[in-house]
Amino acid sequence: MDRKNITIITLTTTAVILLAALVFVQMFNSPNVVVAGSMEARGGDYVATMGKIASDVEALFLLDARSRNMGIYYYDNNSKRIELYQVLPLAQIERPADRDLR
Repeated sequence: MDRKNITIITLTTTAVILLAALVFVQMFNSPNVVVAGSMEARGGDYVATMGKIASDVEALFLLDARSRNMGIYYYDNNSKRIELYQVLPLAQIERPADRDLR
């Protein structure tokens, strides 16, 4: 074998090893994390914030302090519109202190 072939084999082997390491790290090191509060705006009795509700779905959380409700909206790619996902009364949302963590 000449020097050129040895270089090509070495680079190909290195690329395969790095690709396998990347796949391995992605398979075993992808935590299920919910990210919210990336952006927040306040106006009068309203608070708006953005967050993920799924790996590929961003949502708008709109809190109405006067009516004590939270609306959750998401963007529907099919209809190209912002759709209402759910309205929750704030009294219905469980506080961490109310949960039995045992």
